[in-house]
Amino acid sequence: MGRYLSALTARMRFLWIALTLATIVTLLFVACGNTPSTPTTQLRPSPTAKTLPSPTPSITPIAVVHVKIIDLGETYAFDPETLNIKVGTQVVWTNDSHAVHTVTSDTQVFNVDDLAEQQTFNFIFTKPGTYPYYCNFHTGMQGVINVT
Repeated sequence: MGRYLSALTARMRFLWIALTLATIVTLLFVACGNTPSTPTTQLRPSPTAKTLPSPTPSITPIAVVHVKIIDLGETYAFDPETLNIKVGTQVVWTNDSHAVHTVTSDTQVFNVDDLAEQQTFNFIFTKPGTYPYYCNFHTGMQGVINVT
C-alpha cells in the first residue's frame, strides 16, 4: 500500500508541475504575442502624456495643430474654439484640465470618450468641410473645425 501511495504522490506532483508550467507558458504567449490579423490604430506616444488611438488611417499629416482643453474656473473650454485648417492637417487635443472630457463630432466622424488629464487625442482631417464637436460631459464645451 505504501508503494502505491508513493507512486501516486509522485505522479500527482509531476502533473501539478506540468500544469503549472503549461499555465505560465500560456500566459506568456497571451501577454507577449498574439499579433492581430486585422489592422488596428496605434498609440502615438507623447513625452508627457498618455495618448489615445486615432481613428484615422496611418498617413503623414501636412501640418499639426493643437487644441487644449482648459479650465476656466467653473467651466471648461476648447482653446481655440474655432480652427481653420487645410485637408491633411492633424489636430491634437490635449486635456490640460483635471476633469475627464470627451471630444465628440456632431456627425460622429471622430469621438473619444474619457479623455483624462494630460491625455491626447489625434485626428487627421482628410476631407473638406465643417466639423462641429463638443464634450458630452460639459454642455458649454463646443468647438468647430473648418477644413478647406
